[in-house]
Amino acid sequence: MKQFDTNKFINLALNVLKENPKKAMSVREIWAYAIKKDWIKEIGTNAKTPIQNLGAEMYMDHKNLFERVGSNPARFVKKGTAVNYKILEDEPESSVNKKKRTYNAEERKLHPKLAKFIYTKFLAYPKTIYHETSDKKGRGEGKWLHPDMVAVKFPFVEWNNKELTTELSKELGCFPLKFLSFELKLELKNGTEEFKENFFQAVSNSSWANEGYIVAPDIDEDDQLFLSELQRLSTLYGIGVIKLEPDDPTNSKILFPAFTKENIDLSTVDKLSNKNPDFELFIKQVNADCNKKDFKVDISFYDKEIE
Repeated sequence: MKQFDTNKFINLALNVLKENPKKAMSVREIWAYAIKKDWIKEIGTNAKTPIQNLGAEMYMDHKNLFERVGSNPARFVKKGTAVNYKILEDEPESSVNKKKRTYNAEERKLHPKLAKFIYTKFLAYPKTIYHETSDKKGRGEGKWLHPDMVAVKFPFVEWNNKELTTELSKELGCFPLKFLSFELKLELKNGTEEFKENFFQAVSNSSWANEGYIVAPDIDEDDQLFLSELQRLSTLYGIGVIKLEPDDPTNSKILFPAFTKENIDLSTVDKLSNKNPDFELFIKQVNADCNKKDFKVDISFYDKEIE
């Protein structure tokens, strides 16, 4: 095996894939193969979660070296060789896939509760975005493009002299709509393979909005090392973290605030509205509500709060 340079984890993955030229491998498979070959000792790492560290670097920091093939779990090949592989979509559904589908169903049950929090905390109007309604071209990109829920905050909701102030703000070109994006998970915990992938999923599909958040009801606040890492990622990428309280959503709390961007990414808004009819209808409704003479938001369009 070649000597490792400064990026030992990435060189490890490259060497494993080089020895398996006809196989797309998950992060865990790459690590297991390295253990089998007794290569791990050559890294000399003190990382407590080396598999997660390897996965995070392969997902986000070295896209120029790797390509993802398939999903659940994601598998990797060396950049430029994906054409030689068949995406594993025709295989029997694994227990991992079934678990993931169950998780999605459980996440959807939390949407009305998150909606309640969005109404009360942000004075914003939320809407669920159903990934399954999207244009299926570009397989696999939806996970990194579509947020679970979006919301809009209309400035006139808090204004007293709505007509006068709205007219002035539009004349000045500063009508301050705010768009929020939310990625909802069941848990955020240290040591889980999905943690950093989930976080960077939120980074990706919230990039268009003024503020982006990752939300989960199960966040281990007693694990200070984990919280420090979560705060580091939040600060670095500007993604807020919300701990949802399902029993009483109004008691949910923002553990780490989101960075507020002045402008939204209109090119991504255009792409999302072209890909997903739910998001397209959301934008159309926002336009309609902004132009109503009576300043009454059509609440029937947006997600209902939990009773």
